[in-house]
Amino acid sequence: MKTKLSPSHQPRKKAQISLVLLYSHIISFYSALTFFNLFKILFYGKTLKGIGIFVTLPLTPN
Repeated sequence: MKTKLSPSHQPRKKAQISLVLLYSHIISFYSALTFFNLFKILFYGKTLKGIGIFVTLPLTPN
């Protein structure tokens, strides 16, 4: 049994899909922003000394 979609239902579905796409774009944009902010905090938010220790620790022999 196949039910036919009424013509009034069709555009609503399309609008829903575009909304979902828009939301996914916004979410990806914000996640990229937060990732960039974390990156900045990791490198610039801390003191330079902390970064120096963070960089030189793996380089120093045990």
